[in-house]
Amino acid sequence: VSTQSTGKVLMDNSQYQEHLDFSRTILKETEALSKKVFKDADKNNEGKVPVDDFTNYLNALGFTKPKDEKNPILLDFDLNKDGFLDENEAKYALSNWFREATDARIAGQNFEIKGNLSAELEAHLQKDVKLFQNARKLSDAIFDHADKDKSGFIEASEFKAEFEKRMPGFDLDGAFKKADKNQDGKLDRNETYILFWILYGENADPNFKSTK
Repeated sequence: VSTQSTGKVLMDNSQYQEHLDFSRTILKETEALSKKVFKDADKNNEGKVPVDDFTNYLNALGFTKPKDEKNPILLDFDLNKDGFLDENEAKYALSNWFREATDARIAGQNFEIKGNLSAELEAHLQKDVKLFQNARKLSDAIFDHADKDKSGFIEASEFKAEFEKRMPGFDLDGAFKKADKNQDGKLDRNETYILFWILYGENADPNFKSTK
């Protein structure tokens, strides 16, 4: 565990590695579950499902976006714009559904998962909630520890000073620029959360080990 004169404690690397491993496990489980969902939705075994039918299938699971929000499935996930979702496109649509359902659960919205796969979907959703709550906890620890001057932002120099030894060989400059959404050269707490997912999320370099 790393400590500074301020008394702030940064969680040890093993906790970040555990999150990274758990994140990759969740990703694999999502892919496996998406195959079951697609098979359940593809009633005619055609290898594709009309976008409207898949939208209705997801809505019938028990979580839907507010009516005033635009449904993104057709625009974002029908990649070849043929009006159907194949298994790969449906996987991304389901991942998006999980992300939104997870955010809703964390925000306190209660809903019951329904359908043939309700038990599996609910169990996976609970894991997603745990994953994202833990991510926020760890990213807040990074922010509080790296913001040495208590300005409410992490400067690029503070970030590199904190992580150069923790992550040798990692593209820290590239990660910082991706997270710095308004390109002001510093990160607020929410941008640090984005940075956290770049460093420790399921899309991180699979060969990267945070415990070096």
